[in-house]
Amino acid sequence: AESNDDIELQSSLPSASSRIEECKKTLIEQCKSHELDSGYSSSIDTLICNLEALGEDLGFGQASSVSGLLSGKWDLIYASDDITRSSPFFWAFRRAFPDSSDQIFGITDAIPAPVKLVGPATQDIELDASSRGTLVSRVKIATLGGVATSIMTTRASVIGAEGVDGLR
Repeated sequence: AESNDDIELQSSLPSASSRIEECKKTLIEQCKSHELDSGYSSSIDTLICNLEALGEDLGFGQASSVSGLLSGKWDLIYASDDITRSSPFFWAFRRAFPDSSDQIFGITDAIPAPVKLVGPATQDIELDASSRGTLVSRVKIATLGGVATSIMTTRASVIGAEGVDGLR
């Protein structure tokens, strides 16, 4: 026989799931209406924090590095920084040259459109059951109104999970 507690838990699961989906939908709509290369948005940042808190409170998305939730193709829909920073190359560059990276980035970031056009940016993540696999990041960069175009590709090996929500 089911107890009242079991029935309450079962009836609250669809409600929790729908709350998460509604929060995700609102966030995605806000990101789509925000120009990707226009920088930080406090309203989007608030929605991200709200979705993260809601997911943690309701237990959604836990153990993302071992559950398979990260695997797949991801399109960048919001960036608080220059779109190129979504590439692991720039993360590694900043770590390797912490004293000069911001100055170097400042020079390239100051190049205006249409001289420099960036995007789309994608990441493909493939993980096996042991959380090993690959990450391939692609960022399209065009100059001179699209006359010269390149896809900056960064490939990385994922060597395993770090905790339940991180990868190495």
